[in-house]
Amino acid sequence: MIDSTDLALPFGNRGQEMLPAAKYVDITVAHPFWFGRKLWTAGLGLVLQGAALIAAGVFLLTQMSSTPNLVVQIALTGSLLTLGGVAMLYRALGDFMAAMRIDRHGIRVHLGWQRMFIPWSCVEAWSVQEPQLEDLPAVTIKVQKKSQPVVITAAQADRVTRQDIQAVLRAFAVSKQH
Repeated sequence: MIDSTDLALPFGNRGQEMLPAAKYVDITVAHPFWFGRKLWTAGLGLVLQGAALIAAGVFLLTQMSSTPNLVVQIALTGSLLTLGGVAMLYRALGDFMAAMRIDRHGIRVHLGWQRMFIPWSCVEAWSVQEPQLEDLPAVTIKVQKKSQPVVITAAQADRVTRQDIQAVLRAFAVSKQH
């Protein structure tokens, strides 16, 4: 007996891959993407390293009175360790706050402590790739009058987030897809 599924023909042209259904994107609201979810381990590592540097620096600074011949050396080393720890904490907070927001006015990007707003009229082209390595660009936005594009690496945005970003960018600026 022949089952009806044996007679079913694939919808579309033969030999072509079936593309997933287009994702509905509401262009009247802002679409936020937070990259801290992917960067939290790197940020946590920086927090721990910064805390260790601050602890060592503060310990050395408290020992200045017990070593009168090495006051200058200990003060300098303790100060440098403490400043290095504060700098690492500052960078770690930037990893936790990395985000992108796409709305009808343009794209707001927060990568570390660098913040920028790119209106749609200034976007020359954009692309979303599936890189093989974490440090390669995954989302690239070319901006008018800037030599370097805005780049979001695969280490910052996972595959699902990249697909969502691509769907939203297509909804707002399909003609600028590269």
